[in-house]
Formats: sequence, structure tokens, C-alpha cells
Amino acid sequence: PGAVVVDGDHQAGAAALLDLAEINLMLPAHRHLALARAAFPKPVPSLTEENLYEARALYARVSAEANDAAPYLLLSIAARMEAPWRALPLVRHIATAGDETLAHAAEDAEILAEALFEDLESHARQLERDAEDDLDAEDAAASLAHFAEYASGLIGEARNIGDGAAASRAEASRDIVAGALTRFCEQAHASLRKVQPVRHAGGSSRLSALRPDTERALDPADEARAAAAAKFLAGAGNLAQRLGRPAAAAGLVADAAADARRYAGDLVVEIRAGEGADRIGARRRMEQTLAVAAPLIAPADLALLKERAAAAAVSA
Repeated sequence: PGAVVVDGDHQAGAAALLDLAEINLMLPAHRHLALARAAFPKPVPSLTEENLYEARALYARVSAEANDAAPYLLLSIAARMEAPWRALPLVRHIATAGDETLAHAAEDAEILAEALFEDLESHARQLERDAEDDLDAEDAAASLAHFAEYASGLIGEARNIGDGAAASRAEASRDIVAGALTRFCEQAHASLRKVQPVRHAGGSSRLSALRPDTERALDPADEARAAAAAKFLAGAGNLAQRLGRPAAAAGLVADAAADARRYAGDLVVEIRAGEGADRIGARRRMEQTLAVAAPLIAPADLALLKERAAAAAVSA
């Protein structure tokens, strides 16, 4: 009897066949790809007019001798760029070649365009998914910065070559990521509130004011997450600007900063009103609060809060 083949074996076999098929397509183009590597040594900062015509000549040769592999040559040149979006002018140049011998130029150029946009759009979708999970502030900031750079570069190249459709497509991804940034900011603000515990001030009114709860111990892990969140929020405005969507973060960052200043101000009152262990606890909470929220508070305001806390600590 023959061996039983499980689904995993079928999938592995299919993947191997696809790899072999791709290698088979590439072999006839090996010489052309080598010429492209020689003509475009890494990293290529940008494509000059001369570069574009040289790339077109290489593309024409591989199209004549190994047409199925022609798109790989364009992808190979793009991979040699200092930044991937710098290859966008090559898309327009090949797509509008107007040469009857290049029958598949538009299709091959579209393959390159899709590769460039797939990188951007898959990144946008990943950030959208990440924003639904618990915030990893450092990873989120790095990923957002990478996306912002790619999107800005692609949009800049698209506008330089007059490709409004490409620019609009990249702007749509920016919209998705701006939404993710807003969600990240909301999560960061929630992390900060977690280390700013409050309790009712007392009295008979159900509307009695809230005051800092200096007796509730803070989890060191929560403090670490809050500190990272404050750092993220401090840089969120710049990220929003780079995305061309300043409103995505401005209000949330302002609210988080105002809450931190307000909480610290209330702690000054607790220090002044407290005695003995209560005053010591309030001072300790003030130190924790300012250490966490420092990135969100202007240096002058931070210095003033510290001075007020010190003066309150020695009051009668």
C-alpha cells in the first residue's frame, strides 16, 4: 500500500512545486538579472532619467529573451533602491513606454506597483490589528514611524511623477494607520490612569470630589507600562504630523498631559494636608507620578510641581 499523505504533506509538496516553477522562470533571466545588479549597485538613492532608460533597455532585452521572467527584473531593480518607494518612477516609465515590442509592459509595471503598495498596505493592516491588542508602546512607536516614512516617501514620489491615483491609494492607508494611532493613544492614556488611583473625598454627598488614593500600592509592572505609555504619548503628536493626520493624537495627548498635571497638583494638596505617614505616602506618590508622567509635562511645569511639593512637605 502507498504511504498516507496528510494535508501538511500536500501543502509542502505544492509549495516545493511552486518554488521549482519560479526557479524555472528565473533561470533564463539569470544573465539579465546579473546585468541589472551591475548597472544598479546597492544602494541606489534615486532613479535619474538616464537610470530609467537603462532599466528600460534591460527590461526590453529580458522581455525579448525570457518574457515570463521580465517582472522579476523590475522587482530586482526595486530591491536595489536605498528606499523601496524610490522605484515608483520606474513603474510609470515602463507602463508608458509606448513600445510595440514591449507587449506586457503595463502588466509588468503593475506587478511592481502592487509589490510596493502591498508592503505599505499590509503594514497598515498589521498596525490596525495591533491596536486591538494590549499596547506595546515601544514596538508601536517604531512600527508607526516606519510606516510614516514609507507612506511619506511613496506619496512624495507619486506626486513628483503626477500619479494622483497612487498618492490617493497611499493616503487611504494613512487613514487606517491614523485610526490605529488614535487607539494606541487611548490605550496609553488608560495605562497612565491606572497609576493615578483616586478615592472619594468623603462627606455625605454622592457628588463628593475625588482625591488621590495614596494608600493604594502601585504594581511595578503597571508603573513600567505607564512610563512607556507616557513616552509614547509624548511622541504621538510628531507621529500624527508625519502621517499628515495631526488630529489623530492631539486631543488625546493634551488630555493625558492635563490629567497628569491635575493629579500632581492634587497630590500637593495631599502632602500639605497630611501628617506623619499620610504625608510620607503622598510625597512618595508624588515622586512616582512625576517620574512616570515627566515626558508629558513641560520642564518648567515639572520644576514648579516639584517646588510646590517640597514647600508643602515642610508646611506646618
